[in-house]
Amino acid sequence: VIGGGIIGMMSARMLAISGAKVTLLDQRECGRESSWAGGGIISPLYPWHYDDLTNDLSFESQAVYEALCDDLHHSSGIDPEYQK
Repeated sequence: VIGGGIIGMMSARMLAISGAKVTLLDQRECGRESSWAGGGIISPLYPWHYDDLTNDLSFESQAVYEALCDDLHHSSGIDPEYQK
C-alpha cells in the first residue's frame, strides 16, 4: 500500500486482517501529514452542500467510529483519544 495516511493505513490493516501479506510505504512517518491535521473530523461541515450519498457515508462513518477507535486502541495499545 502506497501512502500512510488514514486511508492507506486502514487499507493495509484490513488487508492484513483478511490474511494478505502487506507492506505500507510512506515518504515520512505514517499518519503524520494531512491525516494528522484533520483532527478526526469525519462529517461534512455543511451537510446541505453535499449529495445524499456523501451524507449517507458520513452518517455510516459516525455510527462505526467509536467501535473502530476501541478496536484500534485494543489491538495497537495506542489511544486514539476519541471523545464523544
